[in-house]
Amino acid sequence: MGKVVTYKALVDESIRLAKHPPGKVLIFRRGLDPSMKLVAGRDLDYAELRAKHLDAKVPVTWLESNEPSYILYTSARPAGPRACSATVGGYAVALAASMRHIYCGYAGETMFTTSDIGWVWGIPTSSTLR
Repeated sequence: MGKVVTYKALVDESIRLAKHPPGKVLIFRRGLDPSMKLVAGRDLDYAELRAKHLDAKVPVTWLESNEPSYILYTSARPAGPRACSATVGGYAVALAASMRHIYCGYAGETMFTTSDIGWVWGIPTSSTLR
């Protein structure tokens, strides 16, 4: 306990080994790793982007409820990882229902929770893609 884990170095190494590396990496600097170096053209500083776009007006993009919201790859299994996709409407309904009925959260309230990076939080509403 109390040990700083320098995730950025792990991310850099993972990207170096990846067959399909991401084009951009968003960095939230907490000041815990003074040796952290950003990769020019790839790494983006959250605080800089937030300050730049704080008052930006972004138009709403309306989607049909059955359109995919995201694709998430599960942990590797004996048969390999599986892709799961959640729909826009299904995820929104499941999130609203779980906030109200499981966590007793209501409009105007705020809840903080943390989990492993990459995992979607809430009731599963995904279907397995093959």
